Amino acid sequence: VSVAGSQAVAAQRPAAVDFVLCVGDLATRDEDLFSNITATDSPYVDHLPSPESTFTVRVGGNEPTQARFYMPAIKDVEDLVSKMAALSRDAPPSISEAGTLAGLGTPEIR
Repeated sequence: VSVAGSQAVAAQRPAAVDFVLCVGDLATRDEDLFSNITATDSPYVDHLPSPESTFTVRVGGNEPTQARFYMPAIKDVEDLVSKMAALSRDAPPSISEAGTLAGLGTPEIR
């Protein structure tokens, strides 16, 4: 395969997203999703952002989790999403980095 051919194929792939926010509670399927989107051998790795821009959040519960972050209650998630929406409305179109989420507060880290 030529370099030009490889570049043409790569150009046809959908672009990776800026960030992923994956929130779940106590369900087994949530834990499966957390581990699948953060695995380096995931079939979706070409379409996912870097690990620093992939946010997995467990809501409630005391059990071990595959999620990187923890929030005690669904109300905390609602507040976070509301703040993200407000920032999105107010941000210029050129701002699409996950780093623009500064000021939202830091979820508890387990």
